[in-house]
Amino acid sequence: MSWVLALDFAAATELFVALDPARVRCDLALERGTETALARYRFRPGVLLGVEL
Repeated sequence: MSWVLALDFAAATELFVALDPARVRCDLALERGTETALARYRFRPGVLLGVEL
């Protein structure tokens, strides 16, 4: 009896750019004024790397 092990895999790379039509910003109201709690960038580049076994 013999066993054969086959290694099948795939690799992928993806470059992308996300562009939001509106700027998202969340502010906190404090006693001394307002402070920005969350502000996303409108233009966000990115890279995805993946391996499939």
